[in-house]
Amino acid sequence: QVTVTTNAGSATTPFQYDMVYAAAGQGSTNGLFLIDPSTGYWGSLGALTDGTDDYSITGLTFAADGTLYASATNPSDQLVTIDIASCLTSMGAGCTVTPVGAFTDGTNTYRIADLKFSGATLYGWTASDTTLDSALVQIDPATGAVTVIGAAGTGYGGGMAVLPDGTLVSASAGGNGDL
Repeated sequence: QVTVTTNAGSATTPFQYDMVYAAAGQGSTNGLFLIDPSTGYWGSLGALTDGTDDYSITGLTFAADGTLYASATNPSDQLVTIDIASCLTSMGAGCTVTPVGAFTDGTNTYRIADLKFSGATLYGWTASDTTLDSALVQIDPATGAVTVIGAAGTGYGGGMAVLPDGTLVSASAGGNGDL
């Protein structure tokens, strides 16, 4: 089991992962990290870069084929992939990021706080400083294009999870109410 505690409360859930990936996305702390939940040990796999720009990441999710997708906020709001093999072969020197495309519906660009696959469908939760606060969106994993599903009306984007039955849940930041 793992318990996560924030200023808004805590939650405990069964935990079944051997290793956990985490990203830090602000300035000099930009990077991808590997965490061993049984020991608490963590290590940096390196900065997230495409060779020109460093990337700030707000959410991570694996596709069924093992591709690691991430929502980036810097250098722009966009969907990217992270090459895990490049992290492991660079010995902490950096991880290769490949931009997929902007989080846009053709008119507006969205900041995505977190994203998760439910089956083959990629979903995102919008952040507070975007065109539509606290909305569930569907994201095309090939282009980053966004289709708004609907506004939640509670706070703004926080973390997302997928339950075993495929149900999406989100913990909003800045709001009150049920998941």
